[in-house]
Amino acid sequence: MALLLIWRQTVSQVVKSKERFLDEIKSATPMNARKIRTRNCLIANMEKVLLVWIEGQTRHNVPLSQSIIQCNALHLFNSMKAERGDESAEERFEASRGWFMRFKERNHLHNIKLRGEAAGANIEAAARFTEDLAKIINQGGYNEQQIFNVDETAMFWKKMPHRTFIAREEASMPGFKASKDRLSLLLGANAAGDFKLKPMLIYHSENLRALRNYAKSTLPVLYKWNQTSWMTAYLFKTWFVDYFRPAVENYCTEKKIPFKILLIIDSAPCHPRTLVDMYSEITVLYLPANTTAILQPMDQGVISIFKSYYLRNTFRKAILVIDRDSSGGSGQSKLNTFWKGFTILGAIKKIRDSWEEIKMSTLKGVWKKLIPSLIDDSERLEGLVEEVTEDVVQIGRQLELQVEPEDVNELLQSHDIAFTDEELFLIDEQRRLFLEMESATKEVSVNTAEMTTKDL
Repeated sequence: MALLLIWRQTVSQVVKSKERFLDEIKSATPMNARKIRTRNCLIANMEKVLLVWIEGQTRHNVPLSQSIIQCNALHLFNSMKAERGDESAEERFEASRGWFMRFKERNHLHNIKLRGEAAGANIEAAARFTEDLAKIINQGGYNEQQIFNVDETAMFWKKMPHRTFIAREEASMPGFKASKDRLSLLLGANAAGDFKLKPMLIYHSENLRALRNYAKSTLPVLYKWNQTSWMTAYLFKTWFVDYFRPAVENYCTEKKIPFKILLIIDSAPCHPRTLVDMYSEITVLYLPANTTAILQPMDQGVISIFKSYYLRNTFRKAILVIDRDSSGGSGQSKLNTFWKGFTILGAIKKIRDSWEEIKMSTLKGVWKKLIPSLIDDSERLEGLVEEVTEDVVQIGRQLELQVEPEDVNELLQSHDIAFTDEELFLIDEQRRLFLEMESATKEVSVNTAEMTTKDL
């Protein structure tokens, strides 16, 4: 047997982390994969960045084609190779058709629309879908309580308006930038608005210092992770089987209604078609390509209001902490201290608060475009966003921040803006820096605790 010359502690740590490594591989591997082989490191890193770009294009209804994906893959590879210099001088990549087919298979991208659609066709497809949906609802005898929609959204959980002193100070400092640290959320509810699903949070790290004292099963979110912080087909299927089905079955039992569910989702690559035949009690419908912005209920105001609430609740928490701070420092120094200590656990609590703040009337008022027989509450929702924006401005001024309504709007919109090449590279770099920071901290032996009533 060959001598490996590996430290005993290293072997022990790898064995301890076996499940984490397996989960990471599974989350980035198609569900029907038979084997995994070692691949070129630069190409693998490029593909991680490419997946983020594809997901962003899909979310913004940008038509994709095989040639567009191949061209961008080659562009990203050459850019990353140039940054590495001599280190990667010998590495080659041709973005061939064979590579594309393997990339598509590895990442379960079978749902990508590979031909562009005319803008007018979106409206026609949306109209046909609403007609077909009405027939399905009528024939299946579904009521509003049995019809659900879920959607993913990206969020920079620790980002200040760009003109604030905190944002300017961070921009001038080297290293990890918290404002670029992103997570993904899966949010959803039924058309009656009386059952909000527990948010699913996807982050790029599994074991965080901030969560070390908490059992993940007791958090107010379903905490999942992978290297890109994006939803994958594996994670969505896991959510569907382990959470969604039991949750809606319990809900139907409590409400004394038949357990038959209609789940409407978009046709993003992370929503596998294998869900269709999985359960006889749950019918899964996929929105036509490029109709998400037109039809999807969660995109008709729920997600934007949620993000507005999150920002307001975070600012309110800052005011509360500063008011309790009896030290003699200035308001700005106290705010700086609060912000530096604001961890992912604090973000999870604000996500919980903000999701709970969404009212039943808000959830009921976003289904009109999908189900015309339901009420339309879009005007009130627009007014609600403006009201919350003004609240954020007023609280910001109490915090001695330079904040105007346009700054708040810019921040809220920044969560959904498509990434530039530089931002795509930065996402991967920020993830690496964050993991280095986490691993550099010495492990502390602590007891795992559940979130208590006081915490909640």
